[in-house]
Amino acid sequence: MRAMGGAAAGQLGFVRGFTRYQWLVFFVVWAGWSLDATDFGLFSLVLRPALTELLGGQPTIAEIGRVGGLLSTIGLLGWAFGGFLFGIMAGRWGASSAARFTR
Repeated sequence: MRAMGGAAAGQLGFVRGFTRYQWLVFFVVWAGWSLDATDFGLFSLVLRPALTELLGGQPTIAEIGRVGGLLSTIGLLGWAFGGFLFGIMAGRWGASSAARFTR
């Protein structure tokens, strides 16, 4: 057991070399990602009641799942294509110029 702990400590030893600034950047990026991902988590919580109202009547779980799946797919594809497109724009013209198009 002790040998396994030593091997794990050796594999993660690089973490001790991080500066205070690198830890700050890591936690700021982690917080940004967490807050950005929150909207998709909330989307899954309100999906059933929202689609029940939007579809009208008494939609089946299968109908809610189909429409909810389409909405989720469109959202994820939008994130992917937007990231790809604005990444290219930021590389070509700079991040601040690319960010102007998002407003």
